[in-house]
Amino acid sequence: MALARTDGEALEGRGTRSHIRTYLREAMEAFGPRPESLAEANQPARQVSEAIFSLLTSQRFGHLGRQKSLPYRSAVLERMASNVRQGEPVRFYYDLGPGYHASLRPGVLGRRFDVGLAELFAMRQVMLFCNAVGEVYAPGAKFCLVIDNLCGLFTNDAPLADSELYVSHLRGLLRELDIVDRVSLLVESEQFSVRDYQTLYDSIIDENLAAEITPAEQENVSRFMGGPCTIQEAAERMERYRRATSATETLLGGVVDGVRLTQRASPHTLGFRSFPGGDQRIQVGELALTESAKGGIKPVLLTSRNVGRFVLRVVDVADVLPPSIPAIRYADPRV
Repeated sequence: MALARTDGEALEGRGTRSHIRTYLREAMEAFGPRPESLAEANQPARQVSEAIFSLLTSQRFGHLGRQKSLPYRSAVLERMASNVRQGEPVRFYYDLGPGYHASLRPGVLGRRFDVGLAELFAMRQVMLFCNAVGEVYAPGAKFCLVIDNLCGLFTNDAPLADSELYVSHLRGLLRELDIVDRVSLLVESEQFSVRDYQTLYDSIIDENLAAEITPAEQENVSRFMGGPCTIQEAAERMERYRRATSATETLLGGVVDGVRLTQRASPHTLGFRSFPGGDQRIQVGELALTESAKGGIKPVLLTSRNVGRFVLRVVDVADVLPPSIPAIRYADPRV
């Protein structure tokens, strides 16, 4: 996959580069001055929690829809009401991945441990939600981003030195955006030792071994490993993932004291969109911008399955986005 450096011809002639910059400037407005809360004081905790749940499950922030979100309602309301009764910000714990992005071309391109447009847009979603919560509840909301890099280590041998560098870059982005008062990080390798994780991991017996690995499952394992793998290797990695996920959930259960959110809904967690229109996990690939159906600009998650449909062009946006993100990729649809 060759990355074409924008030379002023491919995008400028169509006005696309100008549209990209306008789109990004508007996106950055979410990090501007925060609106003053007009919420009434001393509202009933149940009433406030219901209002926040309605926001959380709206199309802007959730992919399930209101009806499919009902099974989560009782537990989420109880968690939020506990914060509201104390007059403190409602706390959310949001899973943002293992501290790296999967390969777009396994065996050709490796995994990526850098921070980019995906993290910026995820933080934009968080801030838009926090601002909306502030309109109905003055103390607002706070987010803690969960980075399960021990899970990444045990599943796909992702070095902690690399995932911890990603964490450092992510914290740098939060500082650049001036949102550290609302967004913090919970990093597995900072909370738990490798030895303790190993002990718990070894005690877990996986009773759900897949009888047959599908090509899609094999390909998914391959992109997170960063290289090709056999069916047998894929089966082993999937077994590792199930055990590591169980270990992670057990350990996090002892430290998470708020509403748990994941980018895609799970049996126990509500889904929270990481970018407008998204219902995917940003760690499976790389977020880029592309042309929308109406000729505008929209985000698209590039993965090993769809990257071949585009010519990727690097666009310099150093004067628009924070210093951590001097350039983004534009996915130019192939004709």
